[in-house]
Amino acid sequence: MSALAQIAFNFAYQSYFDSTLLGAAILPQAPGQAIVASTRTIAQVRGVRIGLAGNSGCPIAIRFTGKSSSGAVILTPGMAIEPGAFEGFEYGLPFGWLGGGVGALLVAESGAATFAMGPTRNEVIFHRTRLQVQAAGAVVAPGVSQNWPGTFPWAHSTSAGLNQNSSPSILVRPTKTILRYNGALSADTPVRIYGWGSTDFSDGVSTYVFADVVFPGTTDVNNTPYSLAELPDAFQRLDFSNGGVLAYSLGLASLVGNFIDVIRYGEI
Repeated sequence: MSALAQIAFNFAYQSYFDSTLLGAAILPQAPGQAIVASTRTIAQVRGVRIGLAGNSGCPIAIRFTGKSSSGAVILTPGMAIEPGAFEGFEYGLPFGWLGGGVGALLVAESGAATFAMGPTRNEVIFHRTRLQVQAAGAVVAPGVSQNWPGTFPWAHSTSAGLNQNSSPSILVRPTKTILRYNGALSADTPVRIYGWGSTDFSDGVSTYVFADVVFPGTTDVNNTPYSLAELPDAFQRLDFSNGGVLAYSLGLASLVGNFIDVIRYGEI
C-alpha cells in the first residue's frame, strides 16, 4: 500500500498590533527569499504529488529537492500539484504574506496513493493592523499609515525600515473586517473610517472615501470588555495599497489618541 503523508503546521501571523508602528507592524521578511525564513521547514519526505489541505489557514511556498532545479511554488488551500518524483522539500509562508495560522500538507509517495483536492472558499485571516484615532478634521500626511493592501507582497510593505515590497503574487478576496476599540466606552460611539488611494477606483492619494461604524458602549465597570464593530462590506472590500486607512472621532474628544485593532478576513 503506497504511503500518504500528512504534515501539520502552525505559523505565527506576520502582522501584529503595535501602538507605535501601526501599519508597519510586520515581522521582518528578507527580500529575495521566496520562503519567509522564520517559517522555513525542511521535510525529508519523498513523493510525486503534494497538496495543501482545503481547511488550511494560509498559503504555502514550497521548494523541492532531488530535482535539477526548483524555484518556489505557492499553493493555496485546496490546491495540489504533481511536479514529478522529489526526494524532499522545504516549505513555509510565501514572502510578503501577512497572515499565518494552522494547516496541513498531504504528500503522495506514488501515483497509487491518491487524495482528492478541489477549489475551496476557505476564509482566513490575512492581515492585522492598528489604527490610532485622530481628531475630527485632523490632517494626516499621505504615506503615514499605508496599511490596507489586498495583494501580497504589496508596494509599501516595510518592517523596522526594511523594504519588504515585491511584485504581488497572491490576490485576496476580502470577506469581513472586524474592528476592536482598545479602550472603555460608556455609550454607543460612532467613528469614521477613511480610506484614500484606492487601487480599485484608481484615484491616486487625494480622494477620500469613508464609512461610519458604531462601537457599542458598556456599563460593566468591573470588567470592561473591548467593543467590537464590523466595517460595511462596500468599504472593507477595497484595496488601499496606494494610500491607507485612518480612523477619526466624530466629536468625542476622549477617543482621540486611542487605538482600534483591525482583523481582516478573506478568501485566497
